[in-house]
Amino acid sequence: MRDVVLADADTARAWWLERHREGHQLIPWEEFNTHILPFVGRSDDAQTNAMRVAYVLARCVERLEDDPARHKLFVATARLLMKEMGWPDLADGLPVAQRRGAQPRE
Repeated sequence: MRDVVLADADTARAWWLERHREGHQLIPWEEFNTHILPFVGRSDDAQTNAMRVAYVLARCVERLEDDPARHKLFVATARLLMKEMGWPDLADGLPVAQRRGAQPRE
């Protein structure tokens, strides 16, 4: 299976679609991303790389749910990184932490 199905991301996706084409339920892409995609051979396609990065970042945010201070630091660091990369529009899409004593904007 590894040599054929997991050789590249497109073949793995086609195999996953074939396995789930019967029935009338949604295709479980989250399960694919979690359990299959990490085992796909060195894949350089943009969609696979984007899914891997998104999955790792989602796991980071999940781990930070119980630690508001570290979550705030993580988001602030991500905002700075995006601005440094020249993507202020993406940075603006992240939440801005409220300062202590600051009144929320109306």
